[in-house]
Amino acid sequence: MNSLSYFPMDIAIKSTALLLAAFGVTFLLRRISSARRALIWSIALLGILALPGLRLIIPTLPLRWLPVISAPRQMVTLAIPVSEGATTVSGNFGKGSFSGGHVLEMVWCLGSAAVAGYFAFGYISLRKMRRDALSLADDGAFAEIYEQSAVKRPVRILSSDSCEVPVTWGWLRPVVLLPAASASWPASRLRHVLRHELAHIQRGDWLIQLCACMACAIYWWNPLVWLAARCWRNACEEACDNLVLAGGSRPSEYAEDLLVIVKMLKPLPHRTALALTMARATLLNQRIVAILDVSRNRRSVSRGWFAGVSGIALFVFVGMAGATITRAAVDEKDSSKPNQSDESGGFRLTAEKLTVVNPIAANEEVEKAVQNGEDASKKPDAVVQVTPSKPKDLPDVLDLRAEALKFENGQAILKGKSVAKYQNVTVSSAEGNYDSTNHIATFSGDVIVTVVDPRIELRADKLTYDMEKGELTAIGKAKLKEGNRLVTGLSDDVVFVLSAKTGICSVHGKHKVALTGDDEKE
Repeated sequence: MNSLSYFPMDIAIKSTALLLAAFGVTFLLRRISSARRALIWSIALLGILALPGLRLIIPTLPLRWLPVISAPRQMVTLAIPVSEGATTVSGNFGKGSFSGGHVLEMVWCLGSAAVAGYFAFGYISLRKMRRDALSLADDGAFAEIYEQSAVKRPVRILSSDSCEVPVTWGWLRPVVLLPAASASWPASRLRHVLRHELAHIQRGDWLIQLCACMACAIYWWNPLVWLAARCWRNACEEACDNLVLAGGSRPSEYAEDLLVIVKMLKPLPHRTALALTMARATLLNQRIVAILDVSRNRRSVSRGWFAGVSGIALFVFVGMAGATITRAAVDEKDSSKPNQSDESGGFRLTAEKLTVVNPIAANEEVEKAVQNGEDASKKPDAVVQVTPSKPKDLPDVLDLRAEALKFENGQAILKGKSVAKYQNVTVSSAEGNYDSTNHIATFSGDVIVTVVDPRIELRADKLTYDMEKGELTAIGKAKLKEGNRLVTGLSDDVVFVLSAKTGICSVHGKHKVALTGDDEKE
């Protein structure tokens, strides 16, 4: 999986984990007030909305959860068998650049665009409704209620025939839109409605509504996001009901007015998708029970509670964004390896991107791609002709893996994290080079050699591997470990020569030997 496909998967997993955590917290704290519950849901929605940005700017901490080979999606394998003279080799260069991961990314983007377009059309419709509505700015009842509220911003009160239920939207210049039938409402009902809508403005719910819609657009495929947005709206409406009751309204009268408003409802059109509606038929029973329940917790959100929850959430979000799921080390038994040749000899090059430079001969597609500077891995069933001069008695296959790999004039150049496997030897390093003419490989940068049967480990900064002789040569302050013996070079001119066949290592120069349970010897 390349970085483009891997990033969305990482965000999808983390956003789902955060939402599951929010569901768990609200379940454990189900007796808290609706205002505090709404705060938890709003923080969760803001968190998954900010997660992609945090993921890009926060330093990552690798978590090796995915046991796959180090060279990811669209691996390129070029297998060259042992033979004399010119050899025509078939290499599988992947399935092309348009893979299943790209299809999923395209579907994700198209779905997000469709949902975002739906909400954008709803916002445009709200602006049109505001433009066509009648102003009720001189309403004396509203002026009294506005003075009693904690809202400091100017609020416009409008009336429209196209509105069936009281709604509010806007941040800097909030709007309360009432149905045209509100002109005949009793004063108590109009007071309840205005207090409820001003409560939304006081709490700043429309900004969270926008963020919830954005989260639904980005994560449209995840039902947990839609459910979380609905849970926030439920808690938000109950919190506003509590503010209405705190203003002195009688619960029975307020519940009766709410029931009357719901009876007048028609199916809400898409143009109010971004607005905060006072009543929805699906929430009626839950809200009336909460209004009439005198034992219900109606506490507001204190500054200490807000600071504590926000601090914990910030710690969790940053930690989740920084914890990056990475691939585990190379597993030679991994079934996800690319199609590999079954030849009994030769060498195999494996990388995320393979560039074949100046081939002696190639089919028309690969040759044209190389001349144009394109990635030859995008050409399926490519045929490359090379002229290896390997001896017939060189058995097995040399498997070279790297983050980036170039094959040029018989030289395999490995860049990034590289791994070479041949017979009973495995070499990992930061970079390397293999010469197919003399069959000598050189490695540098945190070189680790592991020899199986006998079990030997050699660590060095630079290493040369003569595959015909089966000798590994390291110069400098290298370390060799065999059983309970540790041999360490003490100067830069110390030479370690290890035979991969016999397991015998000769050390030339000043060194020390440490044995388990014994003193060090020089």
